Amino acid sequence: MNSSPSAPASLPQAEKGRPQQFEPVDVVTVGETMGLIKETVTGRLDPQCVSGFGGAESNVMTQLSRLGHSVRWISALGDDRFGSRIRQGLTVEGVQVVCGDNHGKNTGVMVKTYAGDQDPAVTYYRKESAASHLGFIDIPSEAIATAGIIHLTGIFPALSPRSLKTTMQVLETARESSLHISFDVNYRPALWDRAQARATLPLLASYANIIFGSRDELELLEEVASNPDDRELLTALSANERLVVLKRGSQGAAALAEGSFFECKAWPATVLDTVGAGDAFVGGFLSQYLEGATTGDCLSVATYCGAMVCEKLGDWEGQPLRSDLVANGLIPASRTEVIS
Repeated sequence: MNSSPSAPASLPQAEKGRPQQFEPVDVVTVGETMGLIKETVTGRLDPQCVSGFGGAESNVMTQLSRLGHSVRWISALGDDRFGSRIRQGLTVEGVQVVCGDNHGKNTGVMVKTYAGDQDPAVTYYRKESAASHLGFIDIPSEAIATAGIIHLTGIFPALSPRSLKTTMQVLETARESSLHISFDVNYRPALWDRAQARATLPLLASYANIIFGSRDELELLEEVASNPDDRELLTALSANERLVVLKRGSQGAAALAEGSFFECKAWPATVLDTVGAGDAFVGGFLSQYLEGATTGDCLSVATYCGAMVCEKLGDWEGQPLRSDLVANGLIPASRTEVIS
């Protein structure tokens, strides 16, 4: 594990016939990050906008990096301005970027608009995006095998049949390489309907050592009795000593680990934008999990990270630093460096 969150350079494409070399990292992920067009002034016929980027998997990586961990993001980006912005932005955030062949496709784009105190509306333009064409052949196997944990979500496999096939091959490689597998359900109705998700997500989750999800998402993974309480739901999903984490949003979080049930209240926040809060939550939880913290402490840091993102407009910009954890008493001052 890294002792400091320094920013590694984005890896260049390997020379023809020569494989890339990959140093070990704490966490690796595969997923899509999109260009973002975000309103800054609303209520006008000509709203003012700024550009940025965001994606569930890379959001988790930026949070982990800010908390001092070495991370790698694998995807495909178009040869366009958004692709360049994402590559540069993630690199500055300390995320190692590994991009496969984009097959002549463009980077996906999302547009975020705000209306008063309501959560922002997000419109996606990702059909036939570069990431949706990422195949397993485009991913260097060592980029996966040299990590301690792989984190995946239910978003990338829903992008296209090719994405689903790639996800299954990545999971098999991770299992063969004895990686711990983290899976955030992240069900997106715009990508597949509930019946399709229920037919696929349980298979993906069956590979996982750690599962994250809201109550509605976790119920997609397992047939449970009518209206079970949270502990009953998590118990139904905890086969083979799996760690299951329930995101409760403004109600905090819960987890079941090795038969023990844990709960944590939400960290107080002035909410401006909830998009990306769940990703920061996962990043915060995994950061402490990597350091051997108790499940209760993992939940405490996770809820804090999620709350801080809500206080700033954007997907990941409000994510806290390791020094913020110390300042708020979430980790001791003596732990200024990541435990290795």
